[in-house]
Amino acid sequence: MTFLSVPGRFAPVHILAILVLLTALLAGPSQGFAQSSPVDASATLPGDDEPIATMRVEVNVVNVLFTVRNHRRQLVPDLPKDEFKVRENGVAQELRYFAAGTRQPLLVTLMVDTSDSQRRFFEHQNGVASRFTESILEPQDEAMLVSFDSRIDLVQERTHSAPEMLQAIRRLKIGGSRPTLADDPDYSRHTVIYDAIVRVARRMAPIPGRKAMILLTDGEDVGSKADIKKAVAAAQHANVIVYALLIADRRYYTSRGYEHYQGDQRMKLLAKETGGGFIDIGHDPQQLDEAFARIERELRNQYSLGYVSSNQRRDGKFREIKVSSRHRYRIQARRGYYAPSPDRSQVATADNKAEP
Repeated sequence: MTFLSVPGRFAPVHILAILVLLTALLAGPSQGFAQSSPVDASATLPGDDEPIATMRVEVNVVNVLFTVRNHRRQLVPDLPKDEFKVRENGVAQELRYFAAGTRQPLLVTLMVDTSDSQRRFFEHQNGVASRFTESILEPQDEAMLVSFDSRIDLVQERTHSAPEMLQAIRRLKIGGSRPTLADDPDYSRHTVIYDAIVRVARRMAPIPGRKAMILLTDGEDVGSKADIKKAVAAAQHANVIVYALLIADRRYYTSRGYEHYQGDQRMKLLAKETGGGFIDIGHDPQQLDEAFARIERELRNQYSLGYVSSNQRRDGKFREIKVSSRHRYRIQARRGYYAPSPDRSQVATADNKAEP
């Protein structure tokens, strides 16, 4: 907590206003808090015969969403706050905010690979995605739909309406992306997965609450200007959890002379670094139903914790987060976050190379 300026002297009414302000800060937000959110509060109250006193308070709250599993990989709900500890770069932090089974508003972005390599599974995956959308969206939640191949198209902007999403999913077709977010007209057979992640993460970054990105793809990027490290960094800056559902027809690549298929390893890294999940559907589209069911269970059983970092330097550097459990439960959480930068926004720095 940083006191930026305190001109004048405080009359009793000013002290009362400050106490109310600090109580509100310590009580925690009612609808959730952002990854590293500055809270800039001012209290200015003139007294009858006193000069105006102003206090500015800035608090950077680090928010971590996570799921907990036992040794049998079963989800463990309803654990108390004292079950968990959090460290930042190895330094213990005071856990200020906590919620089990959080019902913070959820924004889900479905990102569908519409390149030719997905043709074999396309109709089935869209049917499962439609059922998932109907099931997961509650009145306070929102969804977006993005398709990508050589171009990136925002097919459906943020909406609370499941019917609108279902109509948008039905409009998807192989090679059907339009250049609403990015265009690469010279490479008609490219699949710009990393560029799509970066652009969508930027769009989601300023939106408060829980955020999840669900990728339906074979994971093989061809033609992106960004690399996997920049894609990971963009998601971390935006505080977005990424679930990668790998639908890979490996015969497609071998028949076209690809020597090394690496889509699975890249998608595993993306999911691990953001606290999401990686599910390899392989060439059996029937597994998609269980994959979406697993994602829904995890999103409905998330924990949320928040702390004010003991390191208040605004250096823009990556900081590792480690959430641990007294009973050694398995914690699925993002690996870290980027500290605020003194001269540019967190989202803008996502274009820089991510630290290893």
